[in-house]
Amino acid sequence: MKSHKIIYGIIALVLASCQGKVENKNNDKADGISHDSVATLVDSIPSADSISINKDSVSRDSVVMADSMPIPRIVPRELIEQTLQFDDTFIVRKTLKNHPPVKGIYVSGPIAGHSRFKELLEMVETTELNAMVIDVKNDNGNVTYNMEHKLVNEFKANIRYIRGIQSFLANLHSKNIYVIGRVVAFRDPLLAKKNPDWCVHRKDGSIYYDRAGLAWVNPYNREVWKYLVSIGKRAAADGFDEIQFDYIRFSTEVKDSEVNYGYGSDTMSKQQVITEFVKYSAEEFGKCGIAFSADVFGTVIDNDVDTRLVGQNYADMGKYVSTISPMIYPSHYGPKVFGIPIPNNAPYQTILGSMKLSKKVLDSLDRKPNVRAWLQDFSAPWVAGARPYTAADVRAQIDAIYDAGYDEWLLWNASVRYRKEALIRVGDTVPAYKKYKSAAPQKSVSSITDSVNNQKKSDIVAKDSIVAAPSNIKKDSISD
Repeated sequence: MKSHKIIYGIIALVLASCQGKVENKNNDKADGISHDSVATLVDSIPSADSISINKDSVSRDSVVMADSMPIPRIVPRELIEQTLQFDDTFIVRKTLKNHPPVKGIYVSGPIAGHSRFKELLEMVETTELNAMVIDVKNDNGNVTYNMEHKLVNEFKANIRYIRGIQSFLANLHSKNIYVIGRVVAFRDPLLAKKNPDWCVHRKDGSIYYDRAGLAWVNPYNREVWKYLVSIGKRAAADGFDEIQFDYIRFSTEVKDSEVNYGYGSDTMSKQQVITEFVKYSAEEFGKCGIAFSADVFGTVIDNDVDTRLVGQNYADMGKYVSTISPMIYPSHYGPKVFGIPIPNNAPYQTILGSMKLSKKVLDSLDRKPNVRAWLQDFSAPWVAGARPYTAADVRAQIDAIYDAGYDEWLLWNASVRYRKEALIRVGDTVPAYKKYKSAAPQKSVSSITDSVNNQKKSDIVAKDSIVAAPSNIKKDSISD
């Protein structure tokens, strides 16, 4: 039986050198902006003829604490030192060694620098949570603290939401919190102003903007690759334990015939260039011993249509990253997926089905990445028939992760207001609302199994459109 908090012995000091230089409320009105999301897809789900979603096939005791064992209190873990070379300077950073399975929440830059951050810190310290994903470079292209980085400073990309980043991170480490730095990759409107040559351009030479009015940088441009990786390396040098890339994809709101990517785009597909970027990033971070993770659409796990659209090939990307984080929000699956009329209203079955698909796809790899899914801690009123989310719905997703045989997860709420009642407090054996079962009736697992086995792949994809979405909702930034 695995414990959610692991007591570590004394770990010897490890010194790893890096070769080479490196250059945003917990209510049902507006709590859920899903990061890097295209849409609720209509019948866009892969076939899964060999998948059996059978809850009983996984030994729950192997992944979840029995009721007789409470969440233990935190015991300090050892920090190790790593030496990184950044430009001509060698920097010694401290990072947590042998951290337990990650159970984390997303924190935006503004909230990380706000007084409300203390509430989040208290929640992490007093529950099963042990990690935070904090914005380093956000959706607007801004770095959230005063980063010592030549191009970041040249582009005036710094916004000092977080003051004193090293002491900020040291404080989190002193509380045994694993800190992941989120770097938004190819959606970067700031660069449209500061370095337009790096952006995606239309055939007429003008900069391409999506419907939200935001520009995208060109995934085919290797100078962009270097810029993103160098930001990741600098963040790691500043003390982040892991670097997580988000928006590792192409915009879905423009046809390939309408833009000019250049840089060999006539000989390399979207999938190939995204995979090459991930490989390059993994190699660069690997030289320094930096843990690297990637966020991907949940619908690309085994779906050729969505893969071609955004350029994310789940298995190919999984070959290179330390951790892959599929965004498997139930609200983002269309009607009838897994045989469920409204997947949003059946969080357990939807997450279980998605994780079974993930296992099927990744089992073919010689080196399998760690899988750490993003889960939905927000309501989705734009989804027809969807009900508001409760703590029980959040817990149902966490339970599905364990029952699928995995032990890591992340909660997403862009307004950074979480349903704390879904979490198990230190010293307790059950979450605060005292139930493990979702509040709404759920379809039986056996019926879900039958529907998955009979599901056919559909070529219907809603390109960055939200089913039943209100007109004021921006694509890739969905709020309720």
